[in-house]
Amino acid sequence: MKNIILTATLSLFLMSMLASNTMAESFIGIEEYIAKNDGINNKYDEGFIHLRCSGLIMAVIKYIPSAQEKFRSSGEDQFAKAGLAYIALGQATKDEVMQQIGRTLLSNIDHYYLEIENKQKNEGDIFTGQLAREFKFCLKF
Repeated sequence: MKNIILTATLSLFLMSMLASNTMAESFIGIEEYIAKNDGINNKYDEGFIHLRCSGLIMAVIKYIPSAQEKFRSSGEDQFAKAGLAYIALGQATKDEVMQQIGRTLLSNIDHYYLEIENKQKNEGDIFTGQLAREFKFCLKF
């Protein structure tokens, strides 16, 4: 199961490298989500955060390709954990869950990529502020 998830993750990541960048107006970041929900309280919250973390980590890799070796396994692990959390909810089949979170992952990567790109352009450093805090959180979560 984990090999299937990792293969799907890598395929989705490569597709995102080719996808056009779009930013969702209602995107909720990791810190905001945790604050709004008073923490991570259930499998849905856990899956949501793992999926956001996977998107953020993979966006960093997309922006800084040399970071792939260092962070790829973390991004894949976050994606796998998101899948397992959502599957544990029992509201959809494994295949349905993986298809849905795969589509969501692509949007997350695109969102964070644009955020990274803008931060670099405007501030000259992507590893400061909220983005840096969320990235550090994701590497530990």
